[in-house]
Amino acid sequence: MPLVVKMDDMRGDLNDLTDRSGDVMSSPEDMIAAAVSFGHEYVAVSDHGVDLSINGSTAEEMVEHRERLRAIQEDNPDIRILFGCELNIGPDGSLDYDREFRREFEWTVASVHSHFDLSAEEQTVRLINAISDPTVNVIGHLYGRYIGRRPGIEIDVDSVIEALRIADVGLEVNGALERLDASAEVIRQAVRAGVRLVVSTDSHHTSELVRMEYGVRQAQRGWAAVADVANSLPLADFLDWSRARR
Repeated sequence: MPLVVKMDDMRGDLNDLTDRSGDVMSSPEDMIAAAVSFGHEYVAVSDHGVDLSINGSTAEEMVEHRERLRAIQEDNPDIRILFGCELNIGPDGSLDYDREFRREFEWTVASVHSHFDLSAEEQTVRLINAISDPTVNVIGHLYGRYIGRRPGIEIDVDSVIEALRIADVGLEVNGALERLDASAEVIRQAVRAGVRLVVSTDSHHTSELVRMEYGVRQAQRGWAAVADVANSLPLADFLDWSRARR
């Protein structure tokens, strides 16, 4: 057995949302304060993109949001705040906004939120198209499953893992208990292939930052070591990796 990643190894959380997204109750100020209290060195605020019609933000709203985050950064010098976005992956693999605007984000999570009934071949092409986009850092909750409520999409896992490896895009280990996505089996396969993992809480409230422990335990089930997890890196090394594709 490898020496697996532990909670003490985690330096940042890379998928926290604020009330910029309609299904979130915590303000950016409160979410950053919670991340500071949690001891994070860096945090990505990744509110939903425009194509999630129920709670996404337009480009203009995102620019205003960025300015608010910059003001919060000035008041919190001990944590690095990344202006991010959770992009929606369309049925053909397209993403929110145009590419030039997506380059304005410092961190992006690309996730499936719709069209769960496509064939395995269509879902696989959809994900690979998103992975190939140079503005994408990590694929969020790979299957889109809700445990006990909704099965995940069907995909050719081998092809998706290979696409992640080639593009050096991360695979999220989502710590929400209703998701725990990717599965332990897929995490193990990703680790064997040399795909970088990102353990995230997908927090929609300050109380949900504790999900990091669940995500770490899920990563342990996939035998992930410290070197396999992007947000165990020191800030400078993490930024080097996250900026490399841009």
